[in-house]
Amino acid sequence: MYKRILFFTLAFLILQGGMCNKEENIGGTPLEKVDGITIYKEDITINFAPGTQLTKAQEDSFLKTLEKYVILYLAARDEGFTKDPRIMRKAIWAKRIAIINDYIYQKTSGITVQDAEVDRFINERKDLFSKNVSFDILYIFDTTRMAEYIRLFKASSRSPKLLAYQKKNLIRIESHNDYNLGMAAISFGENNPISQILEKLPVGGISEPFNMGGMYVVYKKTGERTQDLNAQELREYVRQYLLTRKKQEIIDNIYKMYLNKYKPEVVAK
Repeated sequence: MYKRILFFTLAFLILQGGMCNKEENIGGTPLEKVDGITIYKEDITINFAPGTQLTKAQEDSFLKTLEKYVILYLAARDEGFTKDPRIMRKAIWAKRIAIINDYIYQKTSGITVQDAEVDRFINERKDLFSKNVSFDILYIFDTTRMAEYIRLFKASSRSPKLLAYQKKNLIRIESHNDYNLGMAAISFGENNPISQILEKLPVGGISEPFNMGGMYVVYKKTGERTQDLNAQELREYVRQYLLTRKKQEIIDNIYKMYLNKYKPEVVAK
């Protein structure tokens, strides 16, 4: 995980450091220098929590990674990429987004969700969170035989005729097992029609076909069981959802506050 973060973050930092054929010197403990671009010890440690102790082997490995990026950057520079307006525009936005990401992280890093908040959220929606359902979905691309497809689907989701139609790309059938309706509700919106359809359908029942972007979709509930509301996986899912929602509220509030200070102006064309 850390290595993946390092690849993306430091590739950007190297680009920024030499984009004008002159290094933007932010200082530190120098480890290596390549054609005016210095790799610092801090470039390695910046993506780890303060106080993290890296082994010599880890430092050497990350240094070689940064060295590779410097060489590749210099190759791109020599071939004129730093003079390409489109590429430089992307680099400017990459720098802004990197700063924004750290800003958001610092503004939201102390946010937590208490057990009581998780309990309250689940209990207020226990009709959904207490049900796990299994279901099949019929996607209908060819509407000329829609009635036949639905009749076959109702009788058996895996009838030979349906499977034959699927091979011809006239329809598609999907199966989903042990799907928690509460999790679905917070993933797709608490008022999403899918959760409402699956909650109300009896086992074996099918929904009315509804249009979804030019094709028709039919749901068939194939099973249902009771979900333990204290299950760790369920509670952790809700906790992460509430945490994300709290963080988003902070971001939205910052945006609204500064929107009043920095009012966007439409530039006349």
